[in-house]
Amino acid sequence: MSEFKGTPGLWRRDKYGHVVDESGEQVLFRGVAIVCAGGRIPEAEANTHLIAAAPELLEALVMVRDADDDSDKDGLPRIPAAARSKIDRAIANALNTNTNGEGHE
Repeated sequence: MSEFKGTPGLWRRDKYGHVVDESGEQVLFRGVAIVCAGGRIPEAEANTHLIAAAPELLEALVMVRDADDDSDKDGLPRIPAAARSKIDRAIANALNTNTNGEGHE
């Protein structure tokens, strides 16, 4: 499996609304608009929190996928196919390995 090539570790939103890594350095993004310098827009605040949670969400999805694979090998019940498909697609998009033309560029 491919590994995440972005900024490692946990991300968080600092007191200024920036997404920063564990050392407090800003996490770099491509194609992100800054729309509320100095102001508070609820949608932008919510998006910032979601972006900051992305590394943990990816790690959790990989853990769920791997546990599902282990369940399959052990003959145990698996997660529903529709959920597994979304998990696989989200991981592929995050790692930029989606080759079926869907998802993110």
